[in-house]
Amino acid sequence: TRYAALKTIVFIDTDEGITGLGEVWAPADRLIRGIKQYIVGQDPFNVNAIERTINNFGNVLTVIGHLPMPLLNMTGGISMALWDIMGKATNQPIYKLIGGKYRSRVECRYWMCDKPPEDQAGEAIKAVEAGFKALKIKIGVNPEHDVACVKAVREAVGDHIEIGFDCNGGYTAGEAIWTIKKMEKYDPSHIEEPVNSANIRAMARVRARVYVPLLCCGPGCITKEGIQELVFQGAADGVNLDLCRNGGFLETLRCAAVAEAGGLKASCHSSPGELGIAQLP
Repeated sequence: TRYAALKTIVFIDTDEGITGLGEVWAPADRLIRGIKQYIVGQDPFNVNAIERTINNFGNVLTVIGHLPMPLLNMTGGISMALWDIMGKATNQPIYKLIGGKYRSRVECRYWMCDKPPEDQAGEAIKAVEAGFKALKIKIGVNPEHDVACVKAVREAVGDHIEIGFDCNGGYTAGEAIWTIKKMEKYDPSHIEEPVNSANIRAMARVRARVYVPLLCCGPGCITKEGIQELVFQGAADGVNLDLCRNGGFLETLRCAAVAEAGGLKASCHSSPGELGIAQLP
């Protein structure tokens, strides 16, 4: 479990002296240099055309679902920088440029790494005392450890706090079913990535056998085509989107629209160490 995240920071300068900042999940300097020709000289307000030109890089002309994660990730960072430029140029927050404010307050989950059950329970109590109503807790070590963590946290915080657990794709479908069934009596709000969501059939198999909602936050929801497949196969109850990994503001909004049309809940992913440029939809 990480306590920090490795990022590439993107700087885009304009002729008017405005600098936009973005961030990319992994080292991306070579990729960015490779597509620089498609950005220099463009109007940053034409962000949709710029994003699609980048995403079509390498003769992928139509189906964004065929793009590898590193390219979408890079597009996400460039998108952030372009929207940062637009926000600075207009002196407006980005939410006013993409449709306006939907809610005045966005609830966040407290994030906790994997650790012994008693330590997770102690930290959970402190989080609740600090005002958090929902927790995201890392597990995925082994069934005995993970069930003990769920039990300890629930007993520590009581029945009215939302506790969700992230397995990081650590189980096979059979292991996930067996383990989640043991967790059900402790009423977790959701289990994230019980199996590697690149295997959507495995996600669907787990979901068909357990009563705890499943959240996809991995390869299965990187593209709108992947989310569509989650819907078709009944493989998840929600998706956790990421403005880097989903390819920028506009593509993330498209992914959220597909999820909404398919009856899935959508939330937004963050990470430790980020600039915080674009974490909330």
